[in-house]
Amino acid sequence: MTWPLAAIEAVSGAGKTTVRKHLFHALAQRGQPPLTVNQISWLVPAQARVLTRAYYQGLPTRAEEILDAYLSDKQTLADRLINPHRAERVVVADRYVASDLAYQEAIWGLTPELVYPRYRAADVPLPDVVVYLDRPRDAVLERLRGKKPEERAWWESEETVGRLYDSFQRVLALLATDGVEVITLDAMQGADALREAIDASVVPNLLGQRTGRA
Repeated sequence: MTWPLAAIEAVSGAGKTTVRKHLFHALAQRGQPPLTVNQISWLVPAQARVLTRAYYQGLPTRAEEILDAYLSDKQTLADRLINPHRAERVVVADRYVASDLAYQEAIWGLTPELVYPRYRAADVPLPDVVVYLDRPRDAVLERLRGKKPEERAWWESEETVGRLYDSFQRVLALLATDGVEVITLDAMQGADALREAIDASVVPNLLGQRTGRA
């Protein structure tokens, strides 16, 4: 039996950093400081090069190469960090499988129907709990319109960000059918209310379960 793996997921700007920091301190204050990891491990140079080229630089990259890099990196992240630590502590991922699937679909057209079975066949561990910070679609697009062109990532058009929002909804529903608990929090509420919601619904959940999930 292992400690749970939790993933914080959201479209950019929803408050993931606030949630991650508060969740870490809330668990630590209860005697269970978690390990926090990021979406990409950066542990293998070959995978890091592909992901940097495709996602951060927007350079032409074959779709299959992008999928292979994301998938291999998740296996590396699980093997080297997540799985060893879950024997002793909760692991909290700042983005994880849901972000992989949603971004791959929105940016490169790699649908969850194609990608998700590959993740499952590769035994990438699913999160036990997803904390999804929900911002209405209109608010997500309004935030994007407020960005200066130089502040946007190369892929941040209204069309792509709208697709990303829609893809998250589909991916979360897909994970839920596979037994992943999805806790949706209103990202439009104030920081204090968001922290209270974490204390009430997320922290007890993580401290109250030990799991046999692969």
